[in-house]
Amino acid sequence: EGLFSRATPAYDRGELDRERFFRAAEEACGIDRLDDAFWTLAWRDIFTPIEPALGALSRVVPSVRRVIVSNTNELHWEGVLRVARVDELVDACALSHELGLLKPEPGIFLAALSLAGCAAEEAVFADDRPDFVAAARALGIDAFVVEHAGSLPRELEIRGLLGEGIVPKERFTATRGVRSS
Repeated sequence: EGLFSRATPAYDRGELDRERFFRAAEEACGIDRLDDAFWTLAWRDIFTPIEPALGALSRVVPSVRRVIVSNTNELHWEGVLRVARVDELVDACALSHELGLLKPEPGIFLAALSLAGCAAEEAVFADDRPDFVAAARALGIDAFVVEHAGSLPRELEIRGLLGEGIVPKERFTATRGVRSS
């Protein structure tokens, strides 16, 4: 039970704001109240860039609309953007905390397809969780499991989705919340 049983999915779905999440997490874990600044740092600042994946994303052919589909909450999304400006490498984001939907629910995939402006059979989905890949496949989406850092570029290459040019690293990396120039 504890933190990951109820509070985290509710936060990821956008049902709780950060303060209500912090209090729910404390209650679920049976701990005294912690300072919100502590929670923010502990919950947000956990991400590191995965360069092969960012490089592959930057090389997707321009004619392909790129949409991130993520189970994430507002703090985790802030944390991601602090280390890698993935939002600048994609055309749209289908984020659970904004949509009120979580993978593997069909609705989040349908929202992503709408953002991409394509049908399921025209889409490709990648995730590190086999259950999410299975959910996408059940909708007719070509989907694959990202098993390690090199598998995303390999699978995109197999599908003919990678171009030659690589966006300079400075374009998509960030340091301490400030974009590199």
